[in-house]
Amino acid sequence: MVLGFGWAKPVQFNPDNLKQKHRDEILISIAGLLSNLLLGIASLLVARGIFSFADANNIDAIFVYINTLALWAVINFGLAIFNMIPLPPLDGSHLYTTFFNRISPAAANRMYSFGMLVLIGILLMENFMGTEILPIARYVNGLTDYLVRLLGFQM
Repeated sequence: MVLGFGWAKPVQFNPDNLKQKHRDEILISIAGLLSNLLLGIASLLVARGIFSFADANNIDAIFVYINTLALWAVINFGLAIFNMIPLPPLDGSHLYTTFFNRISPAAANRMYSFGMLVLIGILLMENFMGTEILPIARYVNGLTDYLVRLLGFQM
């Protein structure tokens, strides 16, 4: 963990194996975002199901499971939103790096080199200055609140 933030290894793929390289790179990025969203929604649905079948006698034990599933949902929503940031190596960057790769592969490579440094710089500034440069928490809370209401989760 670095700066209170876990670091994941990007999904490895060989661009030469893709039939339509630029389109398929974007689809791979979208698949990562969708998997986080679907895992978060599934967690909320399971939590809702557990709560609806809860017995009043063991409600305290059940809240442990519900809170764990809710935390899992928030983490996955946070990862989805964070990965939409348009900085390499995050998934959100593939929308414009595939475009730059067509024009100038050298420019796209520079973006990948500096994207990580910019991301680390932003995380450092947020951590040490106590400021919110990337308002991810606000978006995660909004998305979570919306989906909780949409799924009819009432506690």
